[in-house]
Amino acid sequence: MRMCVRNLIVAASISAGVSLAIAEAGEVRFLSGGVGQSSQQELLAVQRDYSLKLVFAQDSGAFLANVDVRITATDGTELLTTTALGPWLLVDLPAGEYRVTASYRGVTREATVQVPESGLKELTMRWQSATADD
Repeated sequence: MRMCVRNLIVAASISAGVSLAIAEAGEVRFLSGGVGQSSQQELLAVQRDYSLKLVFAQDSGAFLANVDVRITATDGTELLTTTALGPWLLVDLPAGEYRVTASYRGVTREATVQVPESGLKELTMRWQSATADD
């Protein structure tokens, strides 16, 4: 069953006075961003409330945004389909094994990730750096 974003709410206020948009897809809370230092600081301040942090980057280390992401359970149930607005995507999932599929400019990366009972699991997904012809 396909679960898409059904609810977008501004729910987290950071001491700097900036709010982050926390979204939900079914029972899964998630938050994306990280474009610019202030956005990264905001996400760092709340990442302890999430179990999975996905980072999207080129091989050169340059961060990527607008990455299409799909997370499924081991039985194939789709839990989240979204577009990451920045290089970091924080997802709150129960402990377990998940399949992450991420696409950027038509190139897809896949990975299996084990989310722990406690703490934050970080997964970096990389794409080949763009050439002058791109």
